[in-house]
Amino acid sequence: YIHHAEAVKKVTNLPVIGVGRIVDLDMAEKYLQEGRADIIYLGRQLTADPETPHKYAQGRLDEIRKCIGCLEGCGTPCPINYDISPDALPLTPAAKKKKILIIGGGVAGMEAARVLALRGHQVILVEKGAALGGTVAALAQDPLAAEFKNIVDYLGTQMRKLNIDVRVCREATPRLVEEIKPDIIVLATGASMRMPELAENKPGVMDHVEALKNRAAIGQKVVIWGLMYGAEFAISLAREGKDVTLVGEAGEDTLASHASMNRRWWIVRQLVDMNVVRATPDSQRVFNPRVLFHTKVEQISPEGMTIRDKDGKQNVLPFDTLIISRGRKKNDELFAALEGKAEEVYKIGDCANAANILGAVWSANELARKI
Repeated sequence: YIHHAEAVKKVTNLPVIGVGRIVDLDMAEKYLQEGRADIIYLGRQLTADPETPHKYAQGRLDEIRKCIGCLEGCGTPCPINYDISPDALPLTPAAKKKKILIIGGGVAGMEAARVLALRGHQVILVEKGAALGGTVAALAQDPLAAEFKNIVDYLGTQMRKLNIDVRVCREATPRLVEEIKPDIIVLATGASMRMPELAENKPGVMDHVEALKNRAAIGQKVVIWGLMYGAEFAISLAREGKDVTLVGEAGEDTLASHASMNRRWWIVRQLVDMNVVRATPDSQRVFNPRVLFHTKVEQISPEGMTIRDKDGKQNVLPFDTLIISRGRKKNDELFAALEGKAEEVYKIGDCANAANILGAVWSANELARKI
């Protein structure tokens, strides 16, 4: 948004403040040097990391916790900075240092590892995948959520700086747990998309997270089943030039209803008020992405998705790729099997309550500061 400040500077001799999505202080300095603004105002970035100017001045750039632009909280609470809350539990040295095994290397697991290590505990984090970040890292593959990578990068840096024992490509088997012999186990295995029975093992079908990780496999004609989580992805794919149809059983109030008020407002405006209209040979107005509310899915076959609208009219939506984005289930199957393997066993993040980044980071802190 610096172009707004630049435009004002051209018509006034008063000092002009530049503001809006400036999270990189090299960028801020560049704008000042170019004369595009006289002062740079850091808003959300100072909420995400109040120490940003000091870290920058000391050359600790990789330790800056950059705002992820999620529009969730933007004050108190901030999804990625638990300490901004006046009700935050203090971060104090542990009264008794323990060996703690964290299972799952998503944002919740990484944040718990960071806080536990800062308190003096011996932390071992195991992740069955090849990389850390979990669902948030997958979401960051989407251009509309690319800044989510900021928190994954920050936590990855903290794992290295705190010398946390991170073991990727390692599944938490009973044998591994017995080898480690932890005092405490923290389960942070996240959540996964619910796959409807009628979509299971059907060609061309993938869940939302799988589609984010394997975007190149998404075909030209796309149907997304799920108004809540699928709404923003529909916009992103349509911007790429895909022919997208978003389908759901509920009404407009369900669109992106998991998102914060500000983010949801933007998504709904894109889908309902400012939808892209493209011309067709017969001059029909074709909306992309097309949104079908109050629509029941009856069958999925090689011909496409058979649907029925609220008036009872049946139709078939052909697709190259069908993306399932209909809600999530907790990956907490390990919890019962781990009972008795350590003095205490806990769940945090999505495997305790499938929510969002705020839920992941804050649940990690609420536990890690008490152990």
